[in-house]
Amino acid sequence: MKAINTFFQPIYILMISTSLIFSILLTGQDISTVEEIYDFEVDDIFHYDFSAEYGGGSGMISITNIEILDKYYSPNNDTLFYIRDIDYQEISAENPVWTFEYYIDTVYYIYLDSLINSGNIDSVYTNINLYNGRIINYMEDITYDHTWKLKFVKGCGLALEYFYDENYFSEGSNELVYYNKGGEEWGTPIIVSTNGKSNKYLKITVFPNPANNRLNFNFQNPNCSYEVELRNLYGQLVKQEKNIQSPYFEMNVADLKAGVYFYRIGEKDRIVQQERVVIR
Repeated sequence: MKAINTFFQPIYILMISTSLIFSILLTGQDISTVEEIYDFEVDDIFHYDFSAEYGGGSGMISITNIEILDKYYSPNNDTLFYIRDIDYQEISAENPVWTFEYYIDTVYYIYLDSLINSGNIDSVYTNINLYNGRIINYMEDITYDHTWKLKFVKGCGLALEYFYDENYFSEGSNELVYYNKGGEEWGTPIIVSTNGKSNKYLKITVFPNPANNRLNFNFQNPNCSYEVELRNLYGQLVKQEKNIQSPYFEMNVADLKAGVYFYRIGEKDRIVQQERVVIR
């Protein structure tokens, strides 16, 4: 498997008067918070390269391309949500042919003001050759038979997760190899094949937005069965319609309070689209 290159660079202060070098001790203020690490914006792009080898000759390689579609906070601003567009491909010893997945998901982060990894960080540093000099929070746990390394990067999330376990003859890593944040690029893109991506989902039209009394859905594909959910900012289900087989569907929202809601559209037990809608 591909060798994993890690970089550890302590920060030092040169004491000129005594010509002695001392390591800077970490303080809580040096370690980034959860919100600082996962500070993404709409249209941010991240590419990950995963590889692993396991005992018995098994292993897997995968590529993940992520694009941030939407960002929002819970009403009390204690939870941060991201809607993401995922392109994924995988190959393994058991299935030596590339397989592909294309979908949209939602992830969330809590305890935004807390220190990343609960403050369990060994060093905080920057390197002009890594992530354009962004702040890196590094943690490692090494014993005689296992190694675990994490690298959190400000504004880029978890950029490296590496493991090695001698007992199970396993080694692997998931590593950020490229990002584009508002035009700021780092690394080399590793693109998931777009062959067959048109089957990911036909862009479903939902209108009007903002909506008053009716919310219209144009699925553009009469051969599928859809499910529509409408949830409020607290994640509570306020409307639901199952087994929609018509290419057009109209939802009555006249009875809902004005505000921001999120619709989610499912097809064949997977989420194919979810976005924000305003009802007034």
